Amino acid sequence: MEFKPQESYDLDLDHLQEAYTQASSREEADLDMLIKGVKLVRGDFLEPFNLPDTAHFEDWIIVNQEIWHRRVNQVFDRLSQEQLRRGAHLEAAETLDRWLSYDSVSEIAHHRRIQLFYNQGKRTDALEAYNFHSEILCEKLGLDPNPDTRALVEKIRS
Repeated sequence: MEFKPQESYDLDLDHLQEAYTQASSREEADLDMLIKGVKLVRGDFLEPFNLPDTAHFEDWIIVNQEIWHRRVNQVFDRLSQEQLRRGAHLEAAETLDRWLSYDSVSEIAHHRRIQLFYNQGKRTDALEAYNFHSEILCEKLGLDPNPDTRALVEKIRS
């Protein structure tokens, strides 16, 4: 097998890199590019790929998984921010759900989802989302939600 880069090809990481560049920019976001980027996400970088007895390759995979995990989170973050800013609440909810299926412990995604429910007058849904968030953080990381999220929930409860 041989890869010939001079021939036409379509690499999902190229599209995801474009989405990440867009997400990192202070310029007006191209929602189509961000949406295309998150639709390509199917898990962590090279996630079940493994080559036994290749420590250097395994180290490279781990480093790149972390790099791409952060980049994907940034794309989800910017996309959901832009959708909320533009009043596209249904689309933002879908993005947040997809984000949380990718990264179930993302404090930003959980906080934003709770805020979205609250802004829509769905107080019970907001509190249920908070309880779910608390359980996930405790179970997976042994942590409590951050002070900003706890303050938001206190506001919702009052």
